[in-house]
Amino acid sequence: MGDRRFVVFGDTGYDLELWTAGEEVGAAQAIAELADGTAYLDDRWTAGLDVDGRGYLPATVQLGGSSERAGWLRLTRTRYAPHGTGKLFVRESTAYARGADHWEPLADASGVGLPPAAQGLPPPPFDSACGAGLRFLPLAHTLSPAGGLLVAGRCQGESITPTSDTTLLVAHGRPGDKAWTVERTTPRARLEGHVNAALFARGDDDVYLAAYEPFEAVAGRQAFLAHWDGSRWTEIDAGVEAGIMSIAGTRDGRLYLATGEGVYERDVDGTVNRLALPAPTFVRAGAKLHFHTVHVAGDELWAEASLKVSRRAAEGQATEEVWASVLYGPGRYGHYHCDAKERAEDAFVQSP
Repeated sequence: MGDRRFVVFGDTGYDLELWTAGEEVGAAQAIAELADGTAYLDDRWTAGLDVDGRGYLPATVQLGGSSERAGWLRLTRTRYAPHGTGKLFVRESTAYARGADHWEPLADASGVGLPPAAQGLPPPPFDSACGAGLRFLPLAHTLSPAGGLLVAGRCQGESITPTSDTTLLVAHGRPGDKAWTVERTTPRARLEGHVNAALFARGDDDVYLAAYEPFEAVAGRQAFLAHWDGSRWTEIDAGVEAGIMSIAGTRDGRLYLATGEGVYERDVDGTVNRLALPAPTFVRAGAKLHFHTVHVAGDELWAEASLKVSRRAAEGQATEEVWASVLYGPGRYGHYHCDAKERAEDAFVQSP
């Protein structure tokens, strides 16, 4: 949020092995601010919001903005969808704007997180971009530094089975525009079945699109990376033989790619190197990490990974496997641990 840095911590609540149709996902998340070499839990960042008895927000939390005054927050509550609808989840979001020292609910959440340059755009052309019998299914979006809005997706019919043509489309609302343009990417993407996508825009005429097959094993996914130069999309050599789950970049031309099995840096000349990230201190040696997200804030690289860890079950002496997360960032912010079993005020602690 401008020059401020926040960490959202807690639990997503997802349990794909034991879900029941209509059941709400038990998310429980809180917000810590990183500043002056330490972390703060300040009630100002939950003021105006309903927290549970343990100090957590019962939702998935997103927040951002160009400054504290322009800060925004979105809370998303999720339920498992009824059977036979072709969906796994049903989501409902509530948006808030930053007041003097609290959050104020917004009646219309459609423009939350959008800069003024994108506020004049109509809704994306989801119903018309793909032609008769198909609908544009959005998969990823990003903003350009000037305030342009890009949405990547694929065409899909009424069936839950994906169409055979996996060519991705990108809807682009340039800064200040009142209408969208829609461009097909490469004539044939090297992808099959269901695909997910990621976008990064260094400028409205300098955009990168990555995609991968989520239901394929990490080791068997195809690499796909394309570039928009202002006139056309061109598939380029990613420099990795792996599906790219997330992409980010710096102003000097470097790209960062998260591929599940690692994080890679791609220089301006196309040279690719895997980043050597240290093993977490709270797991046994050799634990396998799943690197799924990269962010760049200013000149800072942040990377997120998940892994399975064993812990003692709530009852008895048995152990259970649960998902844990690792967040990599600049060393000046220090080292922290989080235990979502604790109250929010006690869960996020600095390591000695």
